[in-house]
Amino acid sequence: MIRITGGEARGRRLKVVDTGRVRPTTDKVRQALFNILHHRFDEAPVDLEVLDLFAGSGALGLEALSRGARRATFVEGDRRVSAQLKEGAEIVAGKGWRAQAEIVTSRVDRWLAQPPDRAFELVFMDPPYADGLVAPTLAALTPWLAPGAVICVEHPPGAAFTVEKPLREDFKRRYGDCEITILTVEETPMRRAIYPGSFDPITEGHVDIIRRGLQVVDEIVVTVACNIRKTPMFSDAERIAMIEEVFADEPRVTVDGFEGLLVDYAKAHDVRVVLRGLRAVSDFEYEFQMASMNRRLSDEVDFIFMMTGEDHYYLSSSLIREVALNGGEITGMVPPSVEARLKAAVAARQGS
Repeated sequence: MIRITGGEARGRRLKVVDTGRVRPTTDKVRQALFNILHHRFDEAPVDLEVLDLFAGSGALGLEALSRGARRATFVEGDRRVSAQLKEGAEIVAGKGWRAQAEIVTSRVDRWLAQPPDRAFELVFMDPPYADGLVAPTLAALTPWLAPGAVICVEHPPGAAFTVEKPLREDFKRRYGDCEITILTVEETPMRRAIYPGSFDPITEGHVDIIRRGLQVVDEIVVTVACNIRKTPMFSDAERIAMIEEVFADEPRVTVDGFEGLLVDYAKAHDVRVVLRGLRAVSDFEYEFQMASMNRRLSDEVDFIFMMTGEDHYYLSSSLIREVALNGGEITGMVPPSVEARLKAAVAARQGS
């Protein structure tokens, strides 16, 4: 029998199937481990997605559920042990335990080999000591981990295993005949870029640059120049709204208006990369001049230039406006939602 040491199910006892290979983490070690995790997360491991590999009794994952974890997944290869795990989950989480726990009967390596469908924030792994499974399991586990995830490995004292990036060893301590090593996934700073322009209106060329830019950076802020000296066809708010409509299904794209110097906006929003598109040699001349001036104003901002796709290299907002104002066909040159707004704006001008 094992006992839950903290949380809502504290004191409840769980049966353990004796297969000769199940080695439950002792109450004392579990209590010590969760004390460490409490400080690591600045609180109990509340609202975390938890994974318990080589689950056995499930003591660690069930302890996490008792202490407030959002959900726990248990992977165990022995069917008899998995059946007992279900009883333990009901003891800890009640008859509706399936909303909080998933019990998978599978070899760990086979389960980890499938494409990840979630990201785990806290992982426990206690593989059989004699099988040398720590290093290969960590390698297979990496795609399943959320940024900043914590992995707790139980292993024989003094056992050596390789820790490769993005994992980092943070803690190691011996408890009797076992040793606990805690690893953390190093968080990579998000790469953000701004994509500035007047976007009067946004064209398919702009959309192409933004979507391709997301293969290079993690997030793009489309910055719409407001109160520009030339008289735009669409207001600041309209141009922002059109871009938001086009990228409504893409959370990595945000839209903002700005006035003044681009480098001041970049510094104020802690962005170090500016994305620009090039259509022809004439564009390069202008963009090189602007980039050089911006670098003169601030050496903290760099520029990425992307060639416009061959289907869009001739497109410009001013040319499309001119075609539309003269009754020409603009389908395919701008996104459908923008085309509708542009035609309505032309009709309003010609009717006034």
